Amino acid sequence: GKPLFPPYISKTFDNLSIAIVGITGPSHSDSGDFIIKDGGEVLADLLPALDKVSDLIILLSAMPLEDTVGFIEQSPHIDLAIAADDTKGNIIPFLSGTTLVTQTGNRGRYQGVLSVHWNGSPLGMSTSKELLTLRKRFKTINLRLNRLKTNPSDANSKIEQIALLEEQRLELIGQIANLEKGQKSWGDRNNVSIYEHRFVPLADTGRTDPQIDFIIKDTKKRLAAKRTQ
Repeated sequence: GKPLFPPYISKTFDNLSIAIVGITGPSHSDSGDFIIKDGGEVLADLLPALDKVSDLIILLSAMPLEDTVGFIEQSPHIDLAIAADDTKGNIIPFLSGTTLVTQTGNRGRYQGVLSVHWNGSPLGMSTSKELLTLRKRFKTINLRLNRLKTNPSDANSKIEQIALLEEQRLELIGQIANLEKGQKSWGDRNNVSIYEHRFVPLADTGRTDPQIDFIIKDTKKRLAAKRTQ
């Protein structure tokens, strides 16, 4: 039999060949018209072949995070895994072997932005620049919290705003701690492909975020340029 759809998507950006594959948990449905094969078995055969023709392999996983990591440990060809575990929120990028794993929460409160400067080597962290950015953001949030907490006027209307800032502050503490730990453990930066990431908070005020607008416009421009080539 033939598959109903291709098991992967191939894209080329700036002469970089990228293969995107996806996997979900095991299916319990049955049909006499088609057979649902185990995704792990399909990818086990597919990934070595993709590795020969792709610069970068990205896995989109809807499995629980623990199962995603377990699968990655058996699949050394995957460079980046983007998880979709609905029991987790934002997941600060971490390395499982040579595979970078991350996730943005599913409630629309954050936009995950990951920038990769690929040189063909395993991914590593650009810690110094990102730490400076995160520390500046941390300082800004602390100042905003201090102003809100020390101004007694209209305190009830500020409770939700304070709670959101406290949540963002905790996110930043985790990101900073993770980067500081990585800064101590990583060696020669020339032997890794540098990545930077951030979680951009999305407001529910109806106003657009300039950072998100720029990302969308830039992506549309690049896609349009590819179509005309």
